[in-house]
Amino acid sequence: MFLTDTVSSTQALLEPCQIYEHEGVKIHFDTIHGVKGETHTATLYLETYLNQVFDIGGKILPFITNPQKPDNACKKRLPQAYVAMSRATHFLCLAVHKDRFNDIVKVYFDDASNGWEVLPIKS
Repeated sequence: MFLTDTVSSTQALLEPCQIYEHEGVKIHFDTIHGVKGETHTATLYLETYLNQVFDIGGKILPFITNPQKPDNACKKRLPQAYVAMSRATHFLCLAVHKDRFNDIVKVYFDDASNGWEVLPIKS
């Protein structure tokens, strides 16, 4: 999800079901490829499952915590992760299922000196 202050009327006409307004804030839903080159106030990067691998929990979080030797599946996902994670100017949210937030990853992200804050969502 990408929050923007303004959305052009042309874009709204082309993609009417992808733009919503809530309390005066326009919320723009798009793919990673659709936002390449753009900048947003906030970005929500939702975990996806492709080719029997979860991108964030299966490849991206382990790479963030130990970037020395990414496997081929991780290398294929890194360009998209870079685009998704470099769009936000103020807030980046990575949404990953708690089952893929393992102990090694948790130790890294719980350390405030790494610059992350983990907020569990209760169902």
